[in-house]
Amino acid sequence: GKQALAAMFAGQCALAAAAETPVVHASLTRNDFSIVAAIAENNDFERIVVRSDRGIRNAGDLRGRRVVVPEFTTAHYFLDIFLATHGIAPSEVIKIYVPAEDVAQVFRRGEVDAAAYWEPNIQMLATEFGVKARTFSVPGLHVGPFLLLGGRDYLRQNRANVERVLRALIRAEGFAKAQPEKTM
Repeated sequence: GKQALAAMFAGQCALAAAAETPVVHASLTRNDFSIVAAIAENNDFERIVVRSDRGIRNAGDLRGRRVVVPEFTTAHYFLDIFLATHGIAPSEVIKIYVPAEDVAQVFRRGEVDAAAYWEPNIQMLATEFGVKARTFSVPGLHVGPFLLLGGRDYLRQNRANVERVLRALIRAEGFAKAQPEKTM
């Protein structure tokens, strides 16, 4: 989402989809875009994968550990509320901020003890590391919308195109509900 917003602001695409965290962050410095629709919602998308081979067994074991996370993303927000829920101050972990596409590599190289990220990436890392990793998940801790956005000028000048995109999304949702086996 963060990269999609950057592409939209750079004029590389007309519409973007993003979770609420990068949208809120962008809205602090710009007002030239609008939310068109909420197109999805999740309640267990972000998770934390930890290196259990480094003695991390529960949330409290994250104190003093290095956690890689893409800054100003839903994973970043999830990490902060996960820590707060478990009585851990943000200053008690060392956050390593990298672009989303670099999180898995930083974890694989062993530069950190944990990664706050989203699916399917967390499951892939957990599977790759097997018994040397474990996943912390708290369904419902963060329930967030995935939003469709557009630049205000584009939205005003291309109302018919935006309506077609919304109709296509509604048709796709109907298809996914009617034939879930074909959507995986």
